[in-house]
Amino acid sequence: MSTPTPPRQFAKLMVFMAIGHMVGIYATLAFLLFFPVPNENRELVSMMIGNIIGFLAGITAYHYSSNQDSAEKNRIIGVQAETAKAVAAAVPPAPVPDNTIQLEPGQAAQAPAADVPRETPAEGEAP
Repeated sequence: MSTPTPPRQFAKLMVFMAIGHMVGIYATLAFLLFFPVPNENRELVSMMIGNIIGFLAGITAYHYSSNQDSAEKNRIIGVQAETAKAVAAAVPPAPVPDNTIQLEPGQAAQAPAADVPRETPAEGEAP
């Protein structure tokens, strides 16, 4: 199942959120380089860093994989479908010729053999 396409105003928001997450990740890593972590908090900090890096992996996977292209493709298909519906509503239906035969449900579409016009003579008949 593909990811639904967000409206345009949310697409920009998603980019800003991704940038914010990345800045936060790098700020956290820089903070850990300059300040010591108490021993009783090391496991908690390791878990938090693992989760933050997981968010970064998800952001990267979305923006650099086929999900973004797929979302754009779905948006384009939706626009094309709406256009096709508008065109179909604007164009009048084709007229039905008077010489057609409309069959009711259950009727057979076969004519008796004598009524079928032949363009070429049957085998053994004279032209």
